[in-house]
Amino acid sequence: MESLAQLEALCERLYNSQDSAERALAESTLKCFSVNTDYISQCQYILDNALTPYALMLASSSLLKQVTEHSLSLQLRLDIRNYVLSYLATRGPELQTFVTGSLILLLCRITKFGWFDDDRFKDIVKEAANFLSQATSGHYSIGLKILNQLVSEMNQECLLHIMRTGCHQLQRSFAFPNIPNISDISAPA
Repeated sequence: MESLAQLEALCERLYNSQDSAERALAESTLKCFSVNTDYISQCQYILDNALTPYALMLASSSLLKQVTEHSLSLQLRLDIRNYVLSYLATRGPELQTFVTGSLILLLCRITKFGWFDDDRFKDIVKEAANFLSQATSGHYSIGLKILNQLVSEMNQECLLHIMRTGCHQLQRSFAFPNIPNISDISAPA
């Protein structure tokens, strides 16, 4: 990519073009941001310097894909998390809603993946409360959206776990019908 202006024009085509061939070309050109971990710092550069919401969306969605699909170091994940929190605090209220939503999803996904790796990820609730205590309605809204998305993100994995556990429970009941479950046995009186 030769310049930020060219990148912004490609992002505009990626998200807005009616021509599928033009969209496909833009997508293939910009794919490197979401598949190559060497481009994580360029995504931050785009967030810091781009003027169009489509370039910001590319950077945010690329970081989300990087965080979701690659095993990033703990320090890099913490750096991304802290950067996104700071970015939302300083620029969040002025961003387009779809960009803010994407950044909040990134923040909550990285928090979920790091929850058991480092206690600093668990500070998200306190940090969301900081948004709620600020004077602007934009910050308050971001704080609520962070909490809402965090619950949604955490529940996705929990629901998958419950469904798997329920399936195993069902399989056990069919495989060993005469063996009672521990939960079915009453404690002695």
